[in-house]
Amino acid sequence: MLRIKDIEVTDEEFEILKKKKIGEMLRSMNSLEFIATQFIHYHALDIDIFEIIPMIENLTKADFDVFMKNWIDEERLSTFQILQDETNVG
Repeated sequence: MLRIKDIEVTDEEFEILKKKKIGEMLRSMNSLEFIATQFIHYHALDIDIFEIIPMIENLTKADFDVFMKNWIDEERLSTFQILQDETNVG
C-alpha cells in the first residue's frame, strides 16, 4: 500500500485520468438517482455537484502529486488477521 506513494504519473497519464473522471461523471449524470445521492453527498461537504467537473478540469499535476504523497500515511494504516477458531476443530 505504501508503494502507491512512489508511483510516478506522467503529465499525459494525468490528463487521461482527468478526462476519464469527467467522462464518468457526465455518464453518471444521466441517472436521476446518481444526481440525487451525489447532490446530498456533496452538499454535506459544502460543494456544488455541478462544480465538480470544473474542479477536475482545474486540477493540476502538482495538486495531484501532493495529494498522492499525503494520501497514505503509514501511521494511519492498520492490519488484521483472520485466524481459525481452533476450539471447534474436530
